Amino acid sequence: MSDPVLKEFYVKGDIKMKLTPPKVVTWWVAVILGVLGLLGHFGTIAALSQYAFWFVTAGLALLVIATLVRNL
Repeated sequence: MSDPVLKEFYVKGDIKMKLTPPKVVTWWVAVILGVLGLLGHFGTIAALSQYAFWFVTAGLALLVIATLVRNL
C-alpha cells in the first residue's frame, strides 16, 4: 500500500521521515507572508519594513512545518 503523494526519506538508519505537500491555503498564506516581507524590505510599503525579516521567516517556517505535519 503506497501513497503516491507521501515521500519517505530514511534518516539515521531505520527512522522514516514522511513528507507531505502543504495544502493550497497554507501555501498561499506562506506566499503572501513572503511577498509582504519583500515589499517591506524594498520599501514599497514603509510600514512593513520593520517586520520584513519576520514575515519572510514566518512564511518559510510555515512551509517547513506544513511539509512535516500531515493535513496542514
